[in-house]
Amino acid sequence: MDYKLMPSHGMHRCDHAITRADRSGSGASDGHAIRACTAVARHQFGLTLLEALIALLVLAVGLLGFMGLQVRGLAYNHDAYVRSMATVLAHDMIERVRMARANAPNEAALTQIYDALTTGVAAGAVCQPVVAAPNHAARVAGEKICWEAQVQATLPAGVARIDRRAGANAGSPLDDIFTITLEWRDRTAPNGQPVTQVWEFQP
Repeated sequence: MDYKLMPSHGMHRCDHAITRADRSGSGASDGHAIRACTAVARHQFGLTLLEALIALLVLAVGLLGFMGLQVRGLAYNHDAYVRSMATVLAHDMIERVRMARANAPNEAALTQIYDALTTGVAAGAVCQPVVAAPNHAARVAGEKICWEAQVQATLPAGVARIDRRAGANAGSPLDDIFTITLEWRDRTAPNGQPVTQVWEFQP
């Protein structure tokens, strides 16, 4: 038996039993000393196993907490990415509206372009490259279909809407004010409510 593996209090008990056996000089006392030392060793080995199990339990709880933080961090990072993409998509359409206004030959054509922008996309509409559109309004309507398809593909359950209202000079479309509204599902929103962001601008 390796007495060096025993803690100090265990060694004291074992040494005391051995000392008593030496004084008595009997074989029975030797056996008693051996049994005492064996009992001490078994008791200490049991404590060591219990301490190891407790340490493993504490480590497991810590690892589970760390994994939970990692999962939550990834979710927040994804939600921040989605918000950034919503801003990119909104500014993309803002630039398209301004370009459409710059390319309109007159106010009548501009009114048709604005109507094409604010009219809802027909169900089942498919994004197709507009190679030779008959007019500016048709080209802008095709671009809007592709833009809404990109919104749906980029944002979780994404929905897009473009509204227009008259500006200071109600008789001219040059003063019209546009509102772009984007909605999508966000895991951090309370009660599963969709997140809504609104951009208002004048071309």
